[in-house]
Amino acid sequence: MKIKTDHRIELMSVVAYLSDIEVDRFLDKSKNLYSEAIDTYFQDFRTHPVIRRYAIMWEKDLCWQSVVTLSLYLNDDITLPGYMTIGFHEEFDYLIGDDSSPFQELITYVELLHDFFIQTNFMNFYQEEVIKNDSYISYLDKKLTNYEVVPILEKYIGATLLEGHVFLSQLLKSAYGLEIETPHGKVVYCVLSSFRLKEAETRKDVDEVLVSTVWHEFLHPVINPLSEKHFPKEMTDEQCESFCQLNESILLAVTFRLCLQEEIAGTPSYDWYFAMAKRNRAPMAEEMYLLLPDYETGDYKSIVEFHPAFAEAYSKETKN
Repeated sequence: MKIKTDHRIELMSVVAYLSDIEVDRFLDKSKNLYSEAIDTYFQDFRTHPVIRRYAIMWEKDLCWQSVVTLSLYLNDDITLPGYMTIGFHEEFDYLIGDDSSPFQELITYVELLHDFFIQTNFMNFYQEEVIKNDSYISYLDKKLTNYEVVPILEKYIGATLLEGHVFLSQLLKSAYGLEIETPHGKVVYCVLSSFRLKEAETRKDVDEVLVSTVWHEFLHPVINPLSEKHFPKEMTDEQCESFCQLNESILLAVTFRLCLQEEIAGTPSYDWYFAMAKRNRAPMAEEMYLLLPDYETGDYKSIVEFHPAFAEAYSKETKN
């Protein structure tokens, strides 16, 4: 598994950067070498229709994770794929038009994005900037290789993970995990944030942030379907929140357990970690963590068999 950059993610991020949206938690707009390169290279394209259109699409909910999701569904030449999977429809159903023009807003937006891609010769910009970042990617790659993140996670959960890829974003402030349907099956992507990792460098916990983020995002496609069995197919807003809290609590518990067992550099203290978890939609991470010794010593073939214990503990706590 190699960390890479992806021109589709960078393209969508650059368009967002050049737009007028003010979402500090989404993009890194600080002055640095990359932002200066963007300002210089694209100075004559700030009025391109796709830039003006971006703010409108953001308000229509093409925002946050959906930006990254759309990026990864696009073909390399920035066109929509010839297939439209169920997952694609579920992700972007809010942009469906009338029966004669489904996804018309999305189609129009991607056409503008493609034009921007061609008119700016975006690949020239992208390839120049990727070369500058090669040494940092190699540095992160070496860390992931040394920790053998996939074999360790698969051994612990007793299950084979989906095909996975790790990308590094130059502009996104948060990491994202995405499960994408392709004609050949489901693929999971972990999109790392250069901004977040460099912040971790200053705190000297970059190993823990890097490794636990990959574990967290690769584990979502295993845990989420198991949790779905304990919720109705059509969930209320309250049930959706409970579903997310259950998943996040399990994921943070497992990743912290593995960080301790594998002695990942920079792993935080117990008290700090679970206080952080409560602030981040994982109110029962500590309770889930305390169940893990039962999983490790019990007669369970995989975490799939143990998941009902997580769900039962969460249900009891939420009823109290």
